[in-house]
Amino acid sequence: MTTAYTSTVVARGHVVVGVALGVVAALLIRPWPVAVPVALVLVATGVYLGTVRLALGADGLRVAQGPWGRSRTIPRWAVASVSCTTLTTAQAFGLGLPWNRRASRLTPRRGPALVVELTDGEVLRITTPDPGAAASLAAANRKDDR
Repeated sequence: MTTAYTSTVVARGHVVVGVALGVVAALLIRPWPVAVPVALVLVATGVYLGTVRLALGADGLRVAQGPWGRSRTIPRWAVASVSCTTLTTAQAFGLGLPWNRRASRLTPRRGPALVVELTDGEVLRITTPDPGAAASLAAANRKDDR
């Protein structure tokens, strides 16, 4: 996929909590051979949950949670609409949003987000620094399909 817009958002709060829990685990759990893996898992979980990747190109978009691993690829024909929003802290955790059983949130922090509605009814909310640029590119790609 040729990418025209990419972003990686890291929510420092998630990382800080993961590191803090890892330190606490390392200090409190005995024996050390058990404490170290538990601490590493807690730190890795904080980093994973606090990182969101987005790549948008002519073929569609890729979204992923965490700085490593596979991403979900969504072809542009599957995108029904795109819009921008600004999420509050509560909305970043899913509170106060319109209910949809097919909603997916990749929103580790409050602030600007891209809202992608798919043709199958799923709604994705993705934290990104410039959702306007991403939405404009996605809209232009959809016009190319017509």
